[in-house]
Amino acid sequence: MVQIKNGASTFELWQAAIRSSLGFISSYLAPDKYDMNDFYLSDRPLHLEENFSKFIRSRIELSRSVILSSELSKINYSELSAFRHEVYYGRRRVEGAIILPRLIRERAAGRLDTIPVLRTVKNSDTPEALFISELIQSSTRVCRWWKKNGGSEGRLAGSTLKFFNALENQAPWDELRTKPRPSLPELVGIVRSRLAAGWSKKGGIIDRLLKIVDAEGDAVSEAAGDIAFFISNDPRYQDRMFELICLGWLVSAARNVFPSFKVHEENFLSARGPIATFCKGERCWSLSYQRHYASETHYHWRGSRQRLRAIPDYVAESILGGNGMTVILDAKNRPQSSRSEIIYKMLGYKENLRLKPFAALALAPTYEKAAFHRVDDDDGNSVGLVYLPLDRGELVLRRILRSVLDTSDRNKNMSRP
Repeated sequence: MVQIKNGASTFELWQAAIRSSLGFISSYLAPDKYDMNDFYLSDRPLHLEENFSKFIRSRIELSRSVILSSELSKINYSELSAFRHEVYYGRRRVEGAIILPRLIRERAAGRLDTIPVLRTVKNSDTPEALFISELIQSSTRVCRWWKKNGGSEGRLAGSTLKFFNALENQAPWDELRTKPRPSLPELVGIVRSRLAAGWSKKGGIIDRLLKIVDAEGDAVSEAAGDIAFFISNDPRYQDRMFELICLGWLVSAARNVFPSFKVHEENFLSARGPIATFCKGERCWSLSYQRHYASETHYHWRGSRQRLRAIPDYVAESILGGNGMTVILDAKNRPQSSRSEIIYKMLGYKENLRLKPFAALALAPTYEKAAFHRVDDDDGNSVGLVYLPLDRGELVLRRILRSVLDTSDRNKNMSRP
């Protein structure tokens, strides 16, 4: 993310921005069902300062539990098994290699039916198996807590909890859950040392589980899923974070400005329709998220002739009296030194979509006061760039919306005879 010298201020500003859009961020992380109407979006803090880190940490723990369930669903127990020799005293049957000195002692003592043997048995309580058993139990506790709290995260935790409960009722985990073992940090140290010594293979299940537990969050594979969002510092996911923050600001601003407003939670992260609709007077608007333009685009790939798709972050559309209006909006997590680059990228939408007139607005973060930049041409096309303060982005967008509406009303009144 964009950095400034004062690290504490950076943290506090991003913290305020995340708080203001927690509804969409939570919905994005809980893909079972999107109940955005359950959330109140505002720029006011939802949690006390001392509780915020716990709030994020609890989601990290849930995300790790979900990722662990994915890894453990394909576990091969043969990778964890070990064999050991033990002395066994059988009755009238030879069940291993006879230990002759002990057999002589048994016979001398008068125990004629006892046969001491040395046999090889599979060991189920290896450090690796106990490590996994402890991960299952800790993940179960996390999922139970989230399930009890309900909501979208509760439903995700409930489905994950079913997996862990079913797994723990299978061998050997049903026996291992009652076995005494060191604490999880101690088990991690033991298992890591054994991995280095060659007891388990590099890239195997134990190696992958250790990386999940020890993850520092520098990057995350897309295959890990949306729930890995909060444990990543990958720039792709930082950009997605700002994109969701802007979506929360846009929806919250529209909710405050337009008297008629509705969120369509079933369309979140889908192309089935707008994510929100809102009206004022005769003019109604719709706001779409991640809308795919394909058939409407001008350029196509040479050879395949397939259209070059355009996927703006948000599209606002309106129809009044048979006249349509489309505004392209994009979230750009870039510093102010990149404003020319951002404007050129927005002009790329104009060239490919050929909307007339073309109107676009890029949204970028700033740690300072709001700043607005705009370019126009002689045909009425316009591209704007607004730098939104992270602690009051929704308020700035609300003022922009009101200004646009007031201008529209004045123009409409002037056009009347």
